[in-house]
Amino acid sequence: MVVWACTCGPAQARDAEPDGEVRGIHDIELSLPQAVGRALHDNPTLIDAKLSRRVQRFDLAQAENWFVPELGFGTLSVEQTADAGDDAEFYRLAAGPGMLLRLPTGGTVDVSPSWSVFLDEAGHTVSDGAGVRIRLRQPLLRGGGLTVGTAPVRLARLAEAGHMLNFEAAIMDVVTAVIYRYRAVIEAERREVIDQGALGRTRDTLAVNRSLIDTGRMADAAIAETEAEVARRELALIRSQDRRDDAHRNLNVMLSLDVGARVITTEQATIDARAAPPDLEAVMALAQAGHTAYRRALLNVEIAELGMALAENDMLWDVSFTADVELRRTGSFGDLPGELVRDLTRPYTVGIALSVPFGDAAAKARRRARLAARTAVRQAEQALASTVREMETDVRNGVRAIRVGLRGVELAQRALDLAAEKLEVEQDKLRLGRSTNFRVTRFQADLVQAQVSDLNARIGHLNAVAALDRTVGGTLATWDIDVEALQE
Repeated sequence: MVVWACTCGPAQARDAEPDGEVRGIHDIELSLPQAVGRALHDNPTLIDAKLSRRVQRFDLAQAENWFVPELGFGTLSVEQTADAGDDAEFYRLAAGPGMLLRLPTGGTVDVSPSWSVFLDEAGHTVSDGAGVRIRLRQPLLRGGGLTVGTAPVRLARLAEAGHMLNFEAAIMDVVTAVIYRYRAVIEAERREVIDQGALGRTRDTLAVNRSLIDTGRMADAAIAETEAEVARRELALIRSQDRRDDAHRNLNVMLSLDVGARVITTEQATIDARAAPPDLEAVMALAQAGHTAYRRALLNVEIAELGMALAENDMLWDVSFTADVELRRTGSFGDLPGELVRDLTRPYTVGIALSVPFGDAAAKARRRARLAARTAVRQAEQALASTVREMETDVRNGVRAIRVGLRGVELAQRALDLAAEKLEVEQDKLRLGRSTNFRVTRFQADLVQAQVSDLNARIGHLNAVAALDRTVGGTLATWDIDVEALQE
């Protein structure tokens, strides 16, 4: 949980709905956490990301099996044969399964069992044979070593880490977008209430004008100014209602709601202006642990360095230790009738295989691959340094935005209180005939501007908190999102 986060808390009592607005059958009441939860399950972007994660996780599972022995059945045959010049027929049964085992050192072990038997027409064994051949090949230079031997699994894990980062980033982007759009609905509805209030006050002023004209304390021509102000306020209200509808449509898209649906918000922009602003050093530490672009840049450097290690290794001579051990047992008829004589042999070979490339096309390709790998490392390091600078700039800007926002909320509230007080005094003067429509209209406009500024300051501050939370990668923790569960 990000300690400085100011949230839109549940309202104790909602403001009255705009005049003429009634809830429709498709309206749905959602708090901000409920809207976030709905988006996590219904947002098209996240649904697509979840489907991609299935394939990516399958790829990782396959790569993790790199060192699991591969089994094969080899040859299974049944043959009918006959000796030359003899009418006797014989049947030969043979089978040759196999197993390949990859070693973390880059070597391979190939185990090939075999079995065969000759049967006569009566099904009696004439001769048989069985054995197992074990072949070991361990590269000593090119292709050898733990770094090279475990590279396929390490690359798969790094790729999975990158996919996971992308998935987390997609979740945080969707959550942040829902927060912005939900608060845009709150802002649009509050702006509509402000314009409704302004229209009501202007109409009250118009009624006062008519009363003053009836009593002869105001000229008939003076009312034109107030009537024009009523028209302007009606137009402002229509525009506010249009902005409200746009805000609802934008939120519906994020939540996959019907076009005609309307979200009934249950939150209000509550802020404790006395809250302490975030500490820059603490936020920077959080960013180093959770900033998405920074973590991705670190992964890219690790991938590039591993690629360079493989390219450097590929430049070495191909020197391998080889061993071939075979255990064979054969059986055939002996001198006595029905006697089957067994023979056991253990041939083996041990050696060194050497291959030295000189100026061939493959060697040139390997040199180019090494140059490309070195370049990729330099580029990844440059990208990491650039990302660090951008991250620090974003964090500093985010912290400053929250600090300025807190101060702005405090000042906007003071300005709002003063504007309301000035207007009340001037309206009292107008009722006594000691003020003019011009002054009242101007003070009414000042109040509307102060209300809008206060609303913008509150929403802006809350959005700044959400933006900084996204910058440092704390959105998942703030909203208690289980990423593993979302992948299922």
